[in-house]
Amino acid sequence: MESVNILIVEDDMIVAKSLQTALKNAGYRVCGIVHTAEAAIQHVQSVQTDLVLMDILLRGEISGIEAADTIYKQFHLPVIYISANSNQEIVDRAKTTDSFGFILKPFHAREIQIAIEMALYKSRMEQQLRQNEAKYRNVINQASEMISVIQDNRFVLVNTTALAMTGYSLEEAISSPYLEFTAPEDRPLVSEIIHKRLHGTEAPLSIETRLIRRDGTFCWIESRGTLIDWEGRPAVLVFANDITERKRAEAELLRYRDHLEELVQQRTIELSDTNAQLNWEINERKQMERSLLEQSTFLENIISGIQEGIGIIGADETILFCNRAFAFIFEEEIERLLGDNLRSFFDDENWAHLLRETELRMQGKTSTYELCLHTRYARQKFIQVTVSPRFDENAEYAGCFAVVLDITERKEREIELQRAKEAAEAANVAKNEFLASMSHELRTPLHGILGFAQLLKMDPDLTPKHQKHATLIERNGNHLLILLNDLLDLSKDDAGQLELTSSLFYLSQALVPVIEIAKYNAEEKQLAFRFEYDPSIPEAFVGDEKRLRQVLTNLIGNAVKFTPQGAVTLQVRLIGLTAAGHNGAPRSIAKLHFEVEDTGIGIPQHALQRIFLPFEHAKNRRLYSDGAGLGLALCQRFLRMMGSELFVKSTVGEGSVFWFTVDFPFLETAEIRQQFIPPTLNDAALILPSRDVLERLHHLASSGDILAIKKTLQSLDANGCPSRDFLAKLSRLAEKWQIDAIQESLAQALIKQRQAFTHGDTPSDSARSES
Repeated sequence: MESVNILIVEDDMIVAKSLQTALKNAGYRVCGIVHTAEAAIQHVQSVQTDLVLMDILLRGEISGIEAADTIYKQFHLPVIYISANSNQEIVDRAKTTDSFGFILKPFHAREIQIAIEMALYKSRMEQQLRQNEAKYRNVINQASEMISVIQDNRFVLVNTTALAMTGYSLEEAISSPYLEFTAPEDRPLVSEIIHKRLHGTEAPLSIETRLIRRDGTFCWIESRGTLIDWEGRPAVLVFANDITERKRAEAELLRYRDHLEELVQQRTIELSDTNAQLNWEINERKQMERSLLEQSTFLENIISGIQEGIGIIGADETILFCNRAFAFIFEEEIERLLGDNLRSFFDDENWAHLLRETELRMQGKTSTYELCLHTRYARQKFIQVTVSPRFDENAEYAGCFAVVLDITERKEREIELQRAKEAAEAANVAKNEFLASMSHELRTPLHGILGFAQLLKMDPDLTPKHQKHATLIERNGNHLLILLNDLLDLSKDDAGQLELTSSLFYLSQALVPVIEIAKYNAEEKQLAFRFEYDPSIPEAFVGDEKRLRQVLTNLIGNAVKFTPQGAVTLQVRLIGLTAAGHNGAPRSIAKLHFEVEDTGIGIPQHALQRIFLPFEHAKNRRLYSDGAGLGLALCQRFLRMMGSELFVKSTVGEGSVFWFTVDFPFLETAEIRQQFIPPTLNDAALILPSRDVLERLHHLASSGDILAIKKTLQSLDANGCPSRDFLAKLSRLAEKWQIDAIQESLAQALIKQRQAFTHGDTPSDSARSES
């Protein structure tokens, strides 16, 4: 092991002797034992020492920590602290110095050896770094170029060459912003270059600027900068050369050149007096020759590089000139095409077309037309030709200029698209015919099933189990009927045959069947149904009442279907009114806002756009599998036909909100409204059927099934129903196909019957007999 001289600084002699023995056993040499910090500093000055073991708490005016800091800064010797006290405050003070280790008493020989070896290794590394730093700094100072490092807008390194060239001291150079040493006119450029270098953006390799010397004079420098890492942060390393003499020489050379040019100009003037005319003619001739040559070459390059075929055709339809694209379209070499007649490339029909166009060109007309040519290799091509007439100096027709485009691929695509369009139209017609046929074929037996199910439910001898089965048959049959209607509407919309029917209706009455169905369905699932209606809404509107009810029924039905618990809310608000005549409107317009809110399972965000597509389900199929996914698609299409849009916002597990805003014309005077009041059954003396019968008839009216209504009324009348007068009036409305009036009458009857039960009135005899 290499001999290492170690100084022990310890005021406890027993500890010092113990350390000395341990060090000798480990192969180290103890060069001395001292008891105070002052003695330690004097010892390292006079005796060769490689490492110091320093007790932190020493007797005397100077502590072990202060002595260790002085020894390291003056002699660069590694110091390892020894202490029996592990107080955190002492440890923190020791960390503020450049210590090389910390050993707690009592210590072990192996622990001391490891600490000494680590400290010696760290000391050797630091010494090597200092030597390298001194060597590199000496190299930088010996360089003939000015070298500096800029960081945080200041010089952090300046070599002696730069200091000597500018006359500044090192302290002056690093104490001021670097731009103060640059001429004011050059500061924006220098600042911009340094900024770009620091941010790694593109900048010129070198720039020429003026530097301010200490005596106030300027010197020109050429500087180059590069981005470096300086003590863990970005900086710019700058190399600069003094180019003041070069600049002075350039200025002198410029003055000499100006003088020489002045002499040449004077001599030229003298010569031009003698040879002016000759030189003018020679220059003009050369200039003209160059222009003609350049123009000819330029035009030839342009024509050759153009993708369109360009040709010059003679009066006899021969090819006088063509470019490469023209020859490529005709699948011939340019040399073979020149002088050839166009007749050999066209059949009789296309040649006749070309000759007809030629007659128009003789009249000075430019035209564009399409032809089909046949190449010598029996290939058929479609081309688009644009021709302009060409006349000679005597105004005689001399041929034409032709621009030819190969449109074969476009023609083939057009043919394919036409075939595909015809096939799609045929398939769409077949689909619509199939849907219409299937709808008719399915409706007929379905009406029979629904009719018999209703008759079964009216049988008083039916057991509760069979009554439940009949109700299930009727409910599923009605669901299938709604699905058929949706499919037919979707087919009509695809075929462009879906239209809105505009008629006068009373909004409050139109909503009655919607609300009744919603309440009934909600009660079946033990849900709360809330209806909020703005009292300021006008009474009578003009629009498609059926489609509006269809939209609301679908939205509320979905809300009830996908709400396991909680409530469903329908809200109707008036947004604003526009009087007739405003912006040219023939009628007064009411802007109504409809909103359906539920506390159901919600819709995932990624599925919100898909729910308006046909046959799409965004809900949980494992829990809710009924429905074909047509309802929302049709709702969106109906509302767009009304000039509106269906919107939705939803949170999974919290519920959904669907809303739309639609404009409806409304009637303002009672006199006009009275002319359109639909026939209803407001006679209080009429005996009403049972609630079950009313609800069954109302459900059929809501689905628009007038035939099923007629069959049901006939069966009730055949059984001798006590409410035959009420049913007779419904039959008359059914014979006139007034489905809306039937639905409103049934809705009013349901309301009256509900009010009677709510106020505790005794049901009529007819109701008891039919129940």
